[in-house]
Amino acid sequence: MLFGRGRFPAAVEDFEGAVRARDVDAAERAFGRLTQRFDKAADAELRAAGPRLASLLQEVPPGPRGVVAVMTGACVERGADPLVCAPGVFANALDAFEQAAVFCERWAAAGRGELPGHDGEGLGEDDFEAIGFEPVMAWQGLPQFEMACVGPC
Repeated sequence: MLFGRGRFPAAVEDFEGAVRARDVDAAERAFGRLTQRFDKAADAELRAAGPRLASLLQEVPPGPRGVVAVMTGACVERGADPLVCAPGVFANALDAFEQAAVFCERWAAAGRGELPGHDGEGLGEDDFEAIGFEPVMAWQGLPQFEMACVGPC
């Protein structure tokens, strides 16, 4: 289609299929296409994609989950049904905030001092093992989940 329209629904379908199949390589490729095509998607495409992305959130790995949540919130801002999208976004945001609280507790217990930046500044590779992958990823993803929650509100 002209100017990339129509490619976004295909990217959503590819990403959804790869995540549900737990095909990491295909999901990474499809995630790249999804993020590249998002800005060019028509409102109708975003309205349709919002519920699909929201239902998929729990299956998306922690790293890209915040980005998919932001996309879902943006779909709501462009017309997707907030009553359908909000539960998935809010449930995953709640999980991220709970895991971020675990991060803070473990960080303090380790005597690490001031919390690191959400961008990863102040974190080291050993923190993923010492504190835990999920809590570290949740800490880094908090700004994304804050942003994602605005759309459905």
